[in-house]
Amino acid sequence: MNRIRIFISSVQREFTHEREALRDYLHSDPLMRRFFSGFKTTIWRAKPSEQIKVQPELLSGDLESKVITLLADGPMSRSELSKKLGQKEVSGQLKKVFRDLVADRMIEYTLPDKLRSPRQQYRLTDQGRTELANLKSENAV
Repeated sequence: MNRIRIFISSVQREFTHEREALRDYLHSDPLMRRFFSGFKTTIWRAKPSEQIKVQPELLSGDLESKVITLLADGPMSRSELSKKLGQKEVSGQLKKVFRDLVADRMIEYTLPDKLRSPRQQYRLTDQGRTELANLKSENAV
């Protein structure tokens, strides 16, 4: 009887159940056992994403202030803002901040007619720029 070997680099423990299920399946079916008697499975992990550089002034203060400060550099998408804030993905809290800032007219959509567009971004309004100036003056004191 041929042995089936499954080698999974550094993730042996993470995939124990999957390996056992695959081994049992291949052992139980004569046709599968015949064709897959010497195969090798390799699971590759994604490369770690680039190091995210968080601006020092963003480490203090509330999330709304941080978003306004980031948008001073120009329009950005939700995911861009999320990454600059050091998050892996857009959190529910961040989505709420976007809704609140839009409702308060601090930020606006770059494509107001296409709210679900993948190219949708946010930008500061005049009121948002005024708030940014207030934030900078508070930090300067």
